[in-house]
Amino acid sequence: MAAYAALVSLMNTIAMEQTPRNHRGRLISIEKGGLIEALQERADFLVKFLESGRKGAEHLDERIVDAAYAAEDAIDSYMMDRILTSDNFQEENGLAILYEDLRKAAQEMDCIKNEVKKIKEKSSEHGSSSNATNRQKGEAEDLHRTMFTASSSAPRDETSKMVGFEDERARVMVMLTSFDLKPSRAVVPIVGMGGAGKTTLARNIFDDQIIVEHFDVHAWVTVSQEYNVEEVLKGVLSNLTNQGDGESLGEKVHKSLFGRRYLIVLDDIWSIDIWNRIQQFFPDCCDGSRILVTSRLSNVAEELSTCRVEMKYLDADNSWNLLRKKVFGESSCPVELLDVGKKIARNCRGLPLAIVVVGGLLAKGDQTIEHWAHVAEQSTSAAYIDDGEHCSKILSLSYNHLPVHLKPCFLYMGAFPEDYEIRVSKLINVWIAEGFLKPRKGFMLEEIAELCLLDLIERNLIILREWGSTGNLKSCAIHDVLRELSLREAQKENFLCVITANRSDNIPADMKLHRRIALRVNKKEYPRNINSLLSTSRPRSLIVNNYKVLWRILRSDAFESLRSALFERLLKSGMNVDWSRILKTHLFGFLRAIFVIDEEFMEYLSKHKSPSDILFSLVNLRYLDCIADRRFNETLASSMHRMRNLQVLIVKSFPEKIIAPSEIWNLSQLHHVYINKISPPEPLHDEQKLHGFIVLENLWTLKGLKDFKFDEVVVKKIRDLKKMIVAYSAHNVESTSQYSLHNLGRLQKLESLECSFKGAMKSVNTLYKTVSFPHSLTKLSLYRCGFWEDVSAIGSLPKLEVLKLKNCYFHGAEWNPVEGEFISLDTLYMEQVNLKNWNADSSHFPRLEVLNLSRLTELNEIPLDIGEIATLRFLGVQYCSKSAIVSARNILEEQESLGNDALVVKITGFGI
Repeated sequence: MAAYAALVSLMNTIAMEQTPRNHRGRLISIEKGGLIEALQERADFLVKFLESGRKGAEHLDERIVDAAYAAEDAIDSYMMDRILTSDNFQEENGLAILYEDLRKAAQEMDCIKNEVKKIKEKSSEHGSSSNATNRQKGEAEDLHRTMFTASSSAPRDETSKMVGFEDERARVMVMLTSFDLKPSRAVVPIVGMGGAGKTTLARNIFDDQIIVEHFDVHAWVTVSQEYNVEEVLKGVLSNLTNQGDGESLGEKVHKSLFGRRYLIVLDDIWSIDIWNRIQQFFPDCCDGSRILVTSRLSNVAEELSTCRVEMKYLDADNSWNLLRKKVFGESSCPVELLDVGKKIARNCRGLPLAIVVVGGLLAKGDQTIEHWAHVAEQSTSAAYIDDGEHCSKILSLSYNHLPVHLKPCFLYMGAFPEDYEIRVSKLINVWIAEGFLKPRKGFMLEEIAELCLLDLIERNLIILREWGSTGNLKSCAIHDVLRELSLREAQKENFLCVITANRSDNIPADMKLHRRIALRVNKKEYPRNINSLLSTSRPRSLIVNNYKVLWRILRSDAFESLRSALFERLLKSGMNVDWSRILKTHLFGFLRAIFVIDEEFMEYLSKHKSPSDILFSLVNLRYLDCIADRRFNETLASSMHRMRNLQVLIVKSFPEKIIAPSEIWNLSQLHHVYINKISPPEPLHDEQKLHGFIVLENLWTLKGLKDFKFDEVVVKKIRDLKKMIVAYSAHNVESTSQYSLHNLGRLQKLESLECSFKGAMKSVNTLYKTVSFPHSLTKLSLYRCGFWEDVSAIGSLPKLEVLKLKNCYFHGAEWNPVEGEFISLDTLYMEQVNLKNWNADSSHFPRLEVLNLSRLTELNEIPLDIGEIATLRFLGVQYCSKSAIVSARNILEEQESLGNDALVVKITGFGI
């Protein structure tokens, strides 16, 4: 797997460096001996071999990795020297070094290729060893098909499907709702080993409509082994609408919960200590409030409560029933697979996680007796191992059977902390920057990444946490037990090294082999092992858990051992440069991704200065998520031209306004940009108009922009943009035309647009009227704008599925939809809208599925005919007028009387 990732990364690096950057052409123009072509040909040959799934070449993995890394290092080193030394760069000497390094890498790959050919010939002589190998070989011949076999949508309702735990579920339900038996606050523990289904059961109950209606307040917090009291309390508060005005987090929690019947879920507790430190903030008003706790440890459950629910192993029938559902859904199992299928289920020994993961493996494989027998044989070897190893062995089956292109994606999940909820958009951006996603014709890399993620979800290796409003994947996670598998395999294959201690004696001896380092240290302690850690490696990716650690790393004096080697190489090139500067930048010069997991950096930033001067000397960076200091604009302006391979730029500012220079429009590799302002492109010269106009074909998202101007050149450059978030300040009516919002309609690939306005309402209204919406939009979010005539400009959008209106104004506080508009709308969300009269019926929103109304305090009623929309499945009303609440109840009663049990109505409000 590491070999595959290294080869694809090399191929992507070559492709990026051979891409014309401007009218002057490529930065690398190497034709001597056809070295680039030779490397590409050999790498492509080896990738196809690995994709074929043929066995017998495992002993070559380390040699493949070394050769690919050597070639990639040679290219990146040449580019660093060329860019950082500028006018002092000796082209002839630099190319001579590059030629020699690439020649050696190509020769080694040639030797490997010849050995692989011999293995293939030998394999052909003896025939295929198994049907599984034949299947994998077929997949390699049409990888486009196999890679995108994931269905258009993953299962959305997995948590509601419980098999074999009906008794446990019923017990917990009674313990939570038995107000008469126990009115005082009570703790209800669910205990069981990892993978036993504790969290699934708790989530199933937490989302149950009976529980939702029984409690006034609900909050879910994941605690984990390395808990933080402050983070736990923040997690509780984030679930509450009324957070109080207390000085401390604990006081806010207490005030928010006092006098309200609440259910708090504390998922994955490992120590009684956390409960002892926070229980005082959960008031006991003798109103039947409950705390539901999940834990692997029996002693913790015993200290929490005398009554607990233990997750038992599934019996043979329930094990088979769960496996069958995971593989075939509601369909029956073919008769010829029954016996072997039941054997596989028994080998999982009643552990739900093992069953669902093996089910994902079987669902994705051939439904043949040969393939199932192969899985049964492998699972049998693990069936008689003790509990501690059994689950790991069973789960490893699924990993071992993964297509090779999915293995790097799965192993990368180990970089995230335990129980961490991962935003899919960020995960996709990091995967792309890492370079292990193989491009496919007709697909953008974002689409490839999302399909890989969806495939892993369908294999039950990754948990889907939340769907976006347009049906996209929004957040995901990985089960603790599977994360342990990911970490173990990643470490074994030198794919990822996770350092969790602050002591240098915990640094692996083979650090120099690791290209990805995830550093986990206590935020309040100085990471003492940073120098020792980084001096033994040359990382391409640095994943840290907070900005303080990143700051320490970038200011550290690491990589002492590399200085002599670097000096010798630079001396050979004949450079006469500022040695101290070059040495310092080369310490981290190979970094292509800096990823900070902890986003709570503002407090730290207010006290410290971030090292932007170093960040923007890292010319190989592809992914940069950083904070701004006072020198940031100056540094960014002087350095942007160096960031030739930058794909993701995320800049948070506090409090300065960050302006990206016009050079950003020449960065052809950009995929995602999050920044305040971008200077307009320089006027085009005649030569540029003919030969050098760069279209940002890879640019997928633009976010965080303020007062962005859509002039003619910009619109041409971002013509392929898919998502955008932009805000405008309308200070006066005369200034509204400067933004050229009429050109917005020319972005015919834009799918998601979030647009907000501030200023005098007259100016805002004038500015909004200049907007032209592209017909490609599927999601539109508008904040503080006025619909003074009608909303036909929105209603006529043919593909619009999601519409969100917040702090918006209707003329006369009335909305009269027109039939034939909003033909594709399935989600409508309105918050703090001045609407009083809404005159709509079922024909106005023919496909509406979700209607969510929040703080519509003037709304007279929700139209009764809305309930007659055949597709409507959810109506949410939060803190709206009493008359709106009454009409929501009337809609529910009428639909229930008509036999419509599919409609869910959720009402939240004061005194409700």
